[in-house]
Amino acid sequence: MDVTWNQPPNSDQPPPQPSPPQRPYLQRPPAPQPLYRQPLHPQLPGRSVGQPGRRLGRTGVVAIALGGLGAVVLIIAVAVTFTAVSGDRQSGADGSAVDGSAVDGSAADGSSEENAGPKHPVQHDRPGYERKKLSSGVGDPMALTMSESPRRIELGGKPTLDPCSVLPLTDVIELGHLPMANTLPTSIKRSFYDGVGRGPVEAPSYLSTFTGTYARCAYAIEPGTKTIDVETYQSFNVFDEDVLAEIDRRYMSGPMVGGYATYSREGKYFMLRGEGATVHLYTDTGDGPKLLDRIARNLAALAQDPGGPAVVTYKSPTFPAPVARACDLVDNADIKAHTGKDASPLVEENLAGATGVLVFREVGDPTENNYIHNECVRHEGFAEESDADILVPDAGLRVATMSFLDAKAAHSYLSFIPVGGLDTNVEEVDDLADGAYSYIAAGTGNFELAFQYERFVVKISPTEPWDPQEDPGQVVDSLRPLVAKMTAKLDRL
Repeated sequence: MDVTWNQPPNSDQPPPQPSPPQRPYLQRPPAPQPLYRQPLHPQLPGRSVGQPGRRLGRTGVVAIALGGLGAVVLIIAVAVTFTAVSGDRQSGADGSAVDGSAVDGSAADGSSEENAGPKHPVQHDRPGYERKKLSSGVGDPMALTMSESPRRIELGGKPTLDPCSVLPLTDVIELGHLPMANTLPTSIKRSFYDGVGRGPVEAPSYLSTFTGTYARCAYAIEPGTKTIDVETYQSFNVFDEDVLAEIDRRYMSGPMVGGYATYSREGKYFMLRGEGATVHLYTDTGDGPKLLDRIARNLAALAQDPGGPAVVTYKSPTFPAPVARACDLVDNADIKAHTGKDASPLVEENLAGATGVLVFREVGDPTENNYIHNECVRHEGFAEESDADILVPDAGLRVATMSFLDAKAAHSYLSFIPVGGLDTNVEEVDDLADGAYSYIAAGTGNFELAFQYERFVVKISPTEPWDPQEDPGQVVDSLRPLVAKMTAKLDRL
């Protein structure tokens, strides 16, 4: 049901309006104001490696009783248990950009002599990042960039407002904040409408802020102890009376900023409100008013041209090759095949800001290997959690990609899974891509399938909690058509 800010549904009387006047976000201020940009926020690491196990063929094998594993949300991330390298090698040549939608860039040739080492710089330094303070496994501390997209995404006849465009990465950097140099997909975390999911937009029964149920862009700030987090509320995804009630209950009126009414609490939470949308900012960086000013200016510019979700790119001399973006590998049809329902229009994407460096001596590969890690979650929608009275993601798939510069490095990464000793019930899977393993991921208790295809490793996990009575072989077989689709997409990179 589509609602407007000033006429909430099922109400004869309009809700009380905050005292400062409101300006529609789709109305430009009297004088043009400059644009600015910003970054995203982190998430906990969690991927691990496995122990030797049986081999899975195309048919199911005996069910594995795990007993007592709790249902937890799966976070796929590579555990930094590999031998990481250190040093201070800085490069000069520039790398090629990788587009977050189509992912372009100059391809790596993939041909390297055995143990000859990379023919590109393994590490690259950037202003503001001190090499001695970085993890030894960081190659380029901030290879990620974000740019504007002209492709508008509409819901309910209205353009969606992308939080990573409301406060872009460049703005965050310009205001003196360094995005976290993390090789795990935690530097930037965002939820946004990308036009892929065909399911309905579900408005929650009340405003549940910073929970991932709305469009969101969260930036982890170096060294990982600070956060800048932005949400956007529009009439198609939240009831206006809920926003007004939240403001009335918890916020103090603030000054007009760029023609918009503002509200704040605790010096960390800020609301900027127009008739068409509300922007919610959380920051513990101490400069909320400056960030709010940039948001107001950008919101005014987006009123003239809303554009689409910010495009993710990677540009680094340490990684002169296209990157596999996880969200490009899973679409609405894949979720419908898995759950029987269309995917939610809202997708979650978690991004590493840095390129990483790994050495796989445990499997006989002493080469310093650069890689880029990101992940995506698509699900069928949100289910209401009765006990907590909040919306939580329903059934779906979590997909993570590890992009390397050659197939040898990808094979070494995959080969480490059965010897790492952390994951359980590791099974080698027959006849799948260039090699694959299934296992129960350590720390999550969820099923995961990892496969190699050329210079990529892809990990797939159902978001539903793993049932120990399930047959992992049958789950693998159910995912084989998806793996075939994914390898065809990877062929185009």
